[in-house]
Parts: sequence; C-alpha cells; structure tokens
Amino acid sequence: MKYTLTALAVILQSFVFSGFSQDEITPLDKLFTESVVDFYRDAENNAGEIWPGMTLSPVCLYRHGGPAILYGHPDPPEAFVEMGKGIFTGDPAELKLFGCTQVDINGTLTAIVDYGMNPFVDVAEVYAILFHEMHHAYQVTGVSEIKYDDASQLMTYPEIAENDAVKLYEQECLFSCYHAKGEKEFRKWLNRFYSCRIYREGLINQYTDYEQAVESFEGPALFCEYKYFMNKSVLNEALKQNYAGRNFFSLVTEPRYGRDNLRQRHLGSGLMMALILDKYYEGWEQAYYDSGMTLFDYFTDHFEPTAVEPDVPSEYYSLAEYHTGEIVKRHQKNLSGFYDSEGEMVVIDFQTAATVKGFDPMNAESVNDSTIINKTLLKLAGGENEFFALNKRVVSIYSQSMWRINKIIFFVPEGSVVVKEGNVRIETGGIKMNWKNVETERSGNAVKIKCN
Repeated sequence: MKYTLTALAVILQSFVFSGFSQDEITPLDKLFTESVVDFYRDAENNAGEIWPGMTLSPVCLYRHGGPAILYGHPDPPEAFVEMGKGIFTGDPAELKLFGCTQVDINGTLTAIVDYGMNPFVDVAEVYAILFHEMHHAYQVTGVSEIKYDDASQLMTYPEIAENDAVKLYEQECLFSCYHAKGEKEFRKWLNRFYSCRIYREGLINQYTDYEQAVESFEGPALFCEYKYFMNKSVLNEALKQNYAGRNFFSLVTEPRYGRDNLRQRHLGSGLMMALILDKYYEGWEQAYYDSGMTLFDYFTDHFEPTAVEPDVPSEYYSLAEYHTGEIVKRHQKNLSGFYDSEGEMVVIDFQTAATVKGFDPMNAESVNDSTIINKTLLKLAGGENEFFALNKRVVSIYSQSMWRINKIIFFVPEGSVVVKEGNVRIETGGIKMNWKNVETERSGNAVKIKCN
C-alpha cells in the first residue's frame, strides 16, 4: 500500500473527546484570531521569495479545548461562525483535527497547526510550521512529480550498527558542506557525504529509497519553514541562530540510532540539501520539482560528487554497536512493560484481517517484523465495524502487511467491554470500538474477543 501525503492527512485525523465553548476563549486564542489575516497577507506577498511558484492553501489554526480558526477557505463548515475579514471559528472536534498536517475540509485541502500543543518562542514559530504545512498542500495539489515515503518501510527499517555509524558521519559531512569555506573544503565534505550514502546502499538496499522519499518531500517543506522563521521571527540574531541549531540543524548533528527519530533525521538531510542548493543555484526550486528526480539525485546531479573512501572515524562504529544494540533491547523491554499495564487486557482476534485506516507512524514503535506498539493513534475498519484508539497504547500484530491487522491487544478499566447480542461495544479512556458478530471468552484478567 502506497503511503501518500493524502493518506497521511487521513492517518493523522482522530476523534477528539472534548468540546469547545466560546466562554473558554483565552488571550492565546485572541492572539491567533487577530494575527492570521496579517500572516496570510504576508504569505501571499512573500511566498514567491521563499519558494517560487508556490500557491497557498486555506489555513486552520486550532487548540483542543479552544477554537478552530479557519481562514482563506472557500466553503467553511456550516457550524463555523464568521468573525469578520474571512475568519471563521468553530469547534476543532467538528473537523476531527489532530497534529500539524493537512486535512480535507469541505473538499479543499487545508493546512492545519495546533498552536496549543507546546510552548513556542514567538508567533513566527507557529506560523512557520503552518507555512511548512501549506507547502505540503501545494506539493499535493500542484506537484505531480513529488515522491512520497512509505510508512511501512519506516516500521521495518533495519537496525544495523554499521549503517547507523556511517549514517551519523554522512549527515555530519552534509552539515559541513553547508558551512564549508571555499571550494576545496566543500568538495572534501561533499565527496564523503556521497560516498557514505553509496556505501549504505549496500547495507540496507531498498531502504535508501525510503530515505530519499522523505528528503524529497519533507526537505523542501522544512526549508520553507526555516526561511519563514528566520525572516519573520522577532528574536535577535543570536537567539534565532540558537533556535535554528536546536530545531533544524540538530536533526543532522545529534547522534541517533536505529529507528529513533529516523524520519526526522531525513527531514534534516533534506533541509541541508535544499539550503546548499539555494546557496549555489538561484531558482533551483521549480526546476527541482519539474525534474521528477529525488532531491538526492537532483543534488548530486548538480554538484557531481566523486566516490572516495568514506573515512568514518572508528569510534563511530563502537558507539553504534552499543547504542543500536540498546535500542533493540528497549523494544522488547517496552513490549514487556506494555503487558504489565493496569486494567483488563483485551485481545481482539480478527478472523478476516482488519484494515488500517489511520495510524501515527511518528509515534509507533516497531518491535519486530510483525508487532507494533501504537502510542497515539490507531484506526481500524472491517466493513461497517470500527475501532479507534487515541493517546492509548495498542499493540497490533500482522502476518504479511502492517496495513492488514490480525490481532490487537490493549488494556481498559474492568467492566468496559460490553457484549450484547453478539456485538461488542467499548468506549472508555481513549478507546472506541463497535464490532458485530463476535465471540467472547473471559479468562482471569483477560477478555478474548474473536471477530468473525
């Protein structure tokens, strides 16, 4: 199953279990209600300088327990109230908003951002993230050649110490390319970066395709976020550089191993390639999209690196041998910890595999090639039957494809499972399930349900 951005928009939608009242408006909500028009006007005036040819989607800023603020949308939902100047507000639960992504609102792909999820340094940080998501909406609706990443590869990406050691050095070399002084230094780091990547292709084979897909799709969007923030933040230059180091460049400079922060690391390498291209080639952006190439291929085609000995420091192998091994052990420890959860264990066996309609790959842990611990979101369907889990740990087990689930396991308070006339209903603590034609067996502190 191809994991496209359109699928991601569906995957990151979820049921929100709290409503919104106009009486709960805070100064934070007013801040974004009052600033969104200026943001959008500024984006219209300056988007071409950040990414030539980029068109703008509608936007929706929201806070769970607060409002959803919709702007620039041609057909707002009926339940939303116009506040003036094309601003409409309503309940985030009405649109089932979750995360920072893009969602279809009345037939129009709309960039969304949750401004209540974390503390932020200034308003520009939130709008930079929103601009990032607007670029994704532009990619989906206007760039037919863009490459997408397959989430199933993220779940099964091999955790090999040698690959981690070489990758760490590879990303450091790319970072050094960007900061190189003069052609000779640039070429040294460029050739090492390229050679590390080619060497790793022999270690992980098709999984470098996954890496390149992430870089191709996310690199340009993170590039747009970076440029917007650096241009618009009210922080002084020293603080902006500090922010950039922590939130952008750390993706390629901080040591990570196994699947830990895997996708984000390649957001970082995509950003670095975009910044280097921007440094040397004016107007590269549209030419890249028109080329139909991956960002890595476009980058290497323009700079023509030479294969050399990667010259990875020996200590990197020792570090990776230990840290990658610890990550593999941690998967098993986390699975054991899951089975020690409080409450009644519910084991659901699907006689006909259930279809995955949504999950959050950024917050799912692949224990092995058949078991995933879903931590934030899992949505399954079997005909008219449905299962939803939000911010609740659920183990999913599959035999052939992670998109077709054979079994799930989770914990709920005792007495939460209601079976009536062969149908099961669960609605508690982030779990919602309605499934017909089941058989139930209770054993000790466990409920086993066979879905026919």
